[in-house]
Amino acid sequence: MIRLRKKLLKLRQNPKAFFVDAILKKNFLIKGIINSVKAKKKKSEYKFIVITACYNSAKYLNDYFKSFINQRLDFKNNILLIMIDDGSIDNSANIIKKYQNKFSKNIFYIHKKNDGPASARNTGLEFIKDLKLNKEKTYISFKDSDDFIDFEYFYEVDKFLNEHENLALIATNLIFYKEQYTMLDDTHPLRYKFKEDIIINTNTTNDFIQLCTHATEIRLGLINNLKFNEKIKPNFEDAFFINIFLLNNYGCKIAFLKDARYYYRKRSDKSSLLDNSLSKDYFLTTIKEGCFKLLKEYKEKLNFIPFNTQLVCLYHISYQIKPIINNENNLSLLNDSEKKEYLSLLDECFKLIDEDSILNYRLSNLAFWHKIGILNCFKNEKPHIQTMFIKEFDKAKNMVLFSYYTNDINENIDILCDEVRQDIRYKKIVLNDFLGRVFIYEIRLWIKLNLKAQILTAIINNKKAFINFSNKDYLRFDISLITEKLSFLATQGKAWIFMDRHNQADDNAEHLYKYVQKHYPKQEIYFVLSKKSEDWGRLKKDDFKLIDYQSKAYYKTILKAGKFLSSQADYVILKDFNNKEFIFLQHGVILNDLHEWLNSKNISLFITSSKNEYKAIASDFSKYKFGKKEVLLSGLARHDSLTNTILITPTNTILITPSWRRYLGDFSDINFYKNNNFYKSEFFIMINNLLQSDFLKELAQKHGYEIIFRPHPIMLNFFKKFPIHIKVSNESYQALLKRAKLMITDYSSISFEMAYLNKPVIYYQFDKKENFNNHTYQQGYFNYEKNGFGPVVYDLQSLLKELELLSKNDFKPDKKYLENMQVFAYKDGKACKRIIDAILELDRVES
Repeated sequence: MIRLRKKLLKLRQNPKAFFVDAILKKNFLIKGIINSVKAKKKKSEYKFIVITACYNSAKYLNDYFKSFINQRLDFKNNILLIMIDDGSIDNSANIIKKYQNKFSKNIFYIHKKNDGPASARNTGLEFIKDLKLNKEKTYISFKDSDDFIDFEYFYEVDKFLNEHENLALIATNLIFYKEQYTMLDDTHPLRYKFKEDIIINTNTTNDFIQLCTHATEIRLGLINNLKFNEKIKPNFEDAFFINIFLLNNYGCKIAFLKDARYYYRKRSDKSSLLDNSLSKDYFLTTIKEGCFKLLKEYKEKLNFIPFNTQLVCLYHISYQIKPIINNENNLSLLNDSEKKEYLSLLDECFKLIDEDSILNYRLSNLAFWHKIGILNCFKNEKPHIQTMFIKEFDKAKNMVLFSYYTNDINENIDILCDEVRQDIRYKKIVLNDFLGRVFIYEIRLWIKLNLKAQILTAIINNKKAFINFSNKDYLRFDISLITEKLSFLATQGKAWIFMDRHNQADDNAEHLYKYVQKHYPKQEIYFVLSKKSEDWGRLKKDDFKLIDYQSKAYYKTILKAGKFLSSQADYVILKDFNNKEFIFLQHGVILNDLHEWLNSKNISLFITSSKNEYKAIASDFSKYKFGKKEVLLSGLARHDSLTNTILITPTNTILITPSWRRYLGDFSDINFYKNNNFYKSEFFIMINNLLQSDFLKELAQKHGYEIIFRPHPIMLNFFKKFPIHIKVSNESYQALLKRAKLMITDYSSISFEMAYLNKPVIYYQFDKKENFNNHTYQQGYFNYEKNGFGPVVYDLQSLLKELELLSKNDFKPDKKYLENMQVFAYKDGKACKRIIDAILELDRVES
């Protein structure tokens, strides 16, 4: 049922991908039937040797062997398998020996202690020295034990070799095999090399790079004494071996063969070497012993470094550095001195990679701004010509958002319409950093244009820049292209659609809807919610115009909407509202760094309530792309209903609200609920010990306190047995907050609701290091110890001590915490009014 839902979701979101995948999967199953009737080739003048490092691959070895034994090019006469057991502790050895007994002249088994793929392959290279082979007619490869090859793999290689002599190397077509779905996935970033069969000379300029030895056939006679570098662990040892081979045979001919298909298994349990490659060696050794050494050897031997060799290293490095930009947490496995070493190694590599290679790198994993950032961060260089990107449009104000990337924030910028300078209305400087360095600045400019003009030009520091629109570059841009876009935007509907979660209301969208319903009765508004939600009946009684989520009426209503107002910004919600103005009402106050998530959204109006929150998002040199045009400091809509309760005396209620941890697992996966490891986790043990504590029991039974447990809904699937003094509640947060005297939480922004009411919080952060280091959060402007609304504790004993102290003081917050609570710009009950005024301003037309 889960798989069916996923398929239907994919069909709705991306019909093209759905049908392409279906065809690939069906063809994969049918191909075996067709292959069985094709005539085999018995004998070739070429011999093919496969060295395979095997470590705990028992689960996959039958697929591996069958794909070789059943080749269209006869296995017995033409193929040798050298199986290097790299210290496996599963049943791999027995499976290999079973096949060896059947094909003793073709399969060789060697056992060694575990030392990694490079060492195992070198053992294989030593072994074949004793075999009597015609080295000029023998091709060798190093295939992985969990992969397999197409029925015609060696037939196609052999056929090509018979048609084209003296090839040093043949690269074969790597296609992913997704084990979980039993389907092929032809999406490798380097697949452009296999549009057709091609032969190139390695002394010509090209971007046909080769990185892996498993999808490569190498002429044995040209290898000589070349070995794998055993220091490189993991995943660059292949690229180093191949490209040193090409250096040693510089000027040789190599081929890229489309129909010889190698199937690279993407394991469903993600246990492959590639899936688990992150380590200190991945960042330090692969750069020092791999990329830098490779570049240096080419420079020393040829006195220059070929373009494609530079691309090999740039390809590898780019996959390392992209996740680290603006997120140092992703390099938390390195200490400070190791990070400095890593930066130094990158600097040395980029001294040997030139500007043209970086700018002409065409693979999709590096955007233009990444290239500009690399030039600045590692080479202290600028591109010889700049590019200004047209990003967004404001129809009502005749404004266009321009963006460009630079290391100089003081450059002179002129946007000209028919040679007349246009006014900059808003400017935002976005900082992108890399381990404490400025990677690159993004300058975002909202400019009001004269749309009656004909030609638009951009000048940066008295030099013309390209204008990029729809992935095309122009030095002189036709303004009619903008007016056409604005005409399309003018066709948007006038209705407003409100939504909190698809299955739950009682958040900022509901509160703002009520305000509009009362004060703007002529405005066409709708509220989206699942009919199965417990809130449906309540809102129905309040005369909400309810639309059942993902019903026919839902999609029909979207067509006539111009604005989407929601407290949520998840893709699963926003995907249905492309080209609608998105008013992000927020679920709470942002205290951690969420720029990576939110910068992927197009937000017309971004609601904030805390002064520091507004500053962290809208000010220059933040990592958020949103500036003063988009960000509104108004207060949250739901705060209006809290305002009138600030002076109301709370009841004797303690609210415990732990949040979910991503490191505990993906609860959208059906198998997650079968995982008993949750009950062994520190998270479960620490929360459960709190609920079972004698002090809470005493507060409840002796002093009449109501102890309410209101966790993330998913936790109730695990926390099922509660002591009698703990009450599990599904009441609205608003109701619970109004009567609570104290909240015990961890990292949740719901603590700001208590601060709004001048009530104390205890932050129970027993897993702080793990929570941040495992990339659940990036630390933002908010420091819990310095800016929090109550004490931060890291163990149960400290928590109970603080709880006792607060109880003796009738849960009144200390002075320093009361001062911290004065973070809100407004507490006047007019947040909804400010939000609606700003929304109406979006539509006010300027000539």
